[in-house]
Amino acid sequence: MLVAASIAFAASVALTLWALAGLTGFGYLALFLITCAPGLPLGFALFGRRHIASWLTGIVFGYALTSLVWWVVVFAGRASTTSFAVAWAAATLGLWLLRRSITSPVVTLPAWTRRDSMALVLLMLLVPALVGRPYATLGSLDTSGNHQYRAYFIADFVWHTALTAELAK
Repeated sequence: MLVAASIAFAASVALTLWALAGLTGFGYLALFLITCAPGLPLGFALFGRRHIASWLTGIVFGYALTSLVWWVVVFAGRASTTSFAVAWAAATLGLWLLRRSITSPVVTLPAWTRRDSMALVLLMLLVPALVGRPYATLGSLDTSGNHQYRAYFIADFVWHTALTAELAK
């Protein structure tokens, strides 16, 4: 059942990406995964490499850290593709080296079971179903020929607001 649900999730993500952006969607997915890399050593240090919490935490930390590192580059007045890449690589390498000095896991969590995995995969199956339609109009042209990004902005704004509220706690 878990394998079937996982395949259904992967297929739904692939179909949603293809329907929304074609090959560009897969490029965006690759870029997203790259931006998450700096946080993985932090997630692994906190919860150990085998627990799903380490991967999810690492993804969140990686996204936030990449955003912070790129903000520093912009704030320093050095915004360029090369500067962004070097800053990201330095942060990633530094965190992977730091990870080696931390005895893992710092936090011991209950064992992750197949039942937990099944619940997570079923929950994640809802994501393409819920965001596919709003993102389908991303960048569409209105009657004046302007590109419309309202759906993306609102979803991104809500996500960042929720992230800020959680981090403030």
